[in-house]
Amino acid sequence: MIKLIVTDVDGTLVKDGSRDINPEYFTVFKKLIDKGVSICAASGRSKDGIYDLFGPVRDEIYISCNNGTQISRNDKIYLKECISPETVKAIAEKLRSIKGLNTVIAKNDMVYYFPDASNKFYELITKGYGFNAFKFESYDKISDVSKVCCFCFEKGENPGFKFRN
Repeated sequence: MIKLIVTDVDGTLVKDGSRDINPEYFTVFKKLIDKGVSICAASGRSKDGIYDLFGPVRDEIYISCNNGTQISRNDKIYLKECISPETVKAIAEKLRSIKGLNTVIAKNDMVYYFPDASNKFYELITKGYGFNAFKFESYDKISDVSKVCCFCFEKGENPGFKFRN
């Protein structure tokens, strides 16, 4: 008997960077839940971004957000992993030094974007992925970071960097 179904979100249930999900998925999820199957939505999105996306069944599913650094259901947190402030700064500064990358520092329910981020990137993270985004001010004001990530709109060669702590 199947006890748990874990599904990716972006590129699987929705187009990357979209918030449009086929409502038929909710019907299927509800039927599975009624049969005792647990559902987990796994994504790089924030918890709030996933909850917004899964509105009709959001209180009945598990959420694995920010690339698996937090697993929760409703307000109960089962797992929460954070990165040390020193590592956050080192990774963010390395990524920011690479031309063409837009970098964010993510917490459970928000991201910090850097002042040099493009408007296109801001629109993607807020309207596309549903992140609550705030302009970065200082590493001293950030704690409980779950990931540091970047996005490049340009196609072509990999910038080819190696990061070692």
